[in-house]
Amino acid sequence: MFKALSTTFSSQLAAYPLPEELQRTIETFLDSHIHLDDHDSQRLYEDLRTIYDKYVANNGDKLCPFISVLRQLSPVIRSRDRLHEWWVTVVRPVIDSVGYKRDAVEEAREFLLSIMVFDPEEDTSRERTATSKYFTERLIEAYLARTRIPSGAEENAVSPEDDFVAHELDNILVAFGRKMPKVSKPAVSLALQRN
Repeated sequence: MFKALSTTFSSQLAAYPLPEELQRTIETFLDSHIHLDDHDSQRLYEDLRTIYDKYVANNGDKLCPFISVLRQLSPVIRSRDRLHEWWVTVVRPVIDSVGYKRDAVEEAREFLLSIMVFDPEEDTSRERTATSKYFTERLIEAYLARTRIPSGAEENAVSPEDDFVAHELDNILVAFGRKMPKVSKPAVSLALQRN
């Protein structure tokens, strides 16, 4: 799969939506590696990181297709630490600022929902629960940072950028709350208590 991803992202323009051939390669990889062990998951992370650093980091046009790949591969990335690296490097900058294309924002949103929403009955190790809680808290922290209450002074007023980003973050939180109502309430309450 690394070869297919390298070929796609090394080209002058990485297409979005992803080419059908790459989609099939990803699906085949997922079908045969759904129970990827931690060592192989780390190797996948390193391969993705190499592609990101070499072809995507300095080319905004390739960001959306790359986030699409991350979203599709999120079931086998698994580790909260590896997912956190993608949160810091790619996802938060896209959803917590303005100026990104709508498709990139939507892919980042779907990536987050793919790691936050899960079937509690299938989470016997509680790993998905912990990961979901962690990213719910990160989202709430970002949302609260953008929605500070103005004290009346002009310099403390909510900027149009803050208002726009807060609305985008709110949409993600609402989508998560609708899909995971029983799980999301404790995580939201805990995050709000911290602030």
